[in-house]
Amino acid sequence: MSHEDREPAPNSLAGRSLDDAVDAVVNRDESHDPDEVRRVLSSVTEDGVVSTDAADDAVAHLSKVVSTPETRTELAAIALADAKEAAEPVAHLDVVQARLDQYQTRLDELEAYVPDLGEELQAVAADDGDLYERAVRIQRLTTAANRTQGAADELQVDLEEFERWLSNQTVRYDEFADELDALEGSIEELTARAEEVASVLETATETHVTLNEDPMASWVDVSLRHRALGLLFDDLRAELETLREWPNTESTDGATDLQARLADLRTRWETTGDRLAAVGSDEARYTDFLEAFENDLDAYEPPIDWREVQSTLDDYRERVDGLA
Repeated sequence: MSHEDREPAPNSLAGRSLDDAVDAVVNRDESHDPDEVRRVLSSVTEDGVVSTDAADDAVAHLSKVVSTPETRTELAAIALADAKEAAEPVAHLDVVQARLDQYQTRLDELEAYVPDLGEELQAVAADDGDLYERAVRIQRLTTAANRTQGAADELQVDLEEFERWLSNQTVRYDEFADELDALEGSIEELTARAEEVASVLETATETHVTLNEDPMASWVDVSLRHRALGLLFDDLRAELETLREWPNTESTDGATDLQARLADLRTRWETTGDRLAAVGSDEARYTDFLEAFENDLDAYEPPIDWREVQSTLDDYRERVDGLA
């Protein structure tokens, strides 16, 4: 018995034209966007007709899509093993081990997730219910598989760059300079925001009605970001010291230049902090909140896991409005 001979399920879309199928889905749930429904149903449409055969063909193609992340993850595991071997002479350096740990974490996450893709593929293959819902699952699994493949490919590229970083002093110094460029951009953005908030606080009165936000809440928010950014200096200083002490380093002249630039950036960061402090409030609800944040930041030591720092920062920023 062919797929088209199956007894149709309630609200079956099989055998309908794409236009009719789109109308049927939207009519039974008006929250659906017609263009999105059309895009989804197109994956289970052949010659303008929605069909179970087309859905089965889509699943067959999807099996190839789902198998790719597994292969790429295996290649990433090989690349990590090669990187660990290349790093053995300097694996005792904290900055090296921290990077290896981060790569291992990323690989572990991929290896834990890839089996889920296979399980979902089996479920989609066995799904003989509503064609629209099946098409939605196909689209979602395709997106998840492509995203996972991208993460595995990105890990491989990062590991290749890591090996170049290990073997070439110029690459290490250039990468550090790039980190300083990013830090400088962050300081410039933060300084502009701090000046905006400070200017408002200096001119605001109880009858000030032009603001779309609480100026003190804005001050606390930018103060949180400023203090979190301060962790970068400890992290970068520790990394730069490691670059100076790298085994078989021929010259540290480049490190001296980088140290001078890092010191200049710290001065600019401190100036922004002084500006914020000058317009801030000494009310306990604000000072206690910022002190609690600083206490949490004290738990982080170089080399710092910036995902954890960002999570802590996000948590505090979400709580700012509650201070009012």
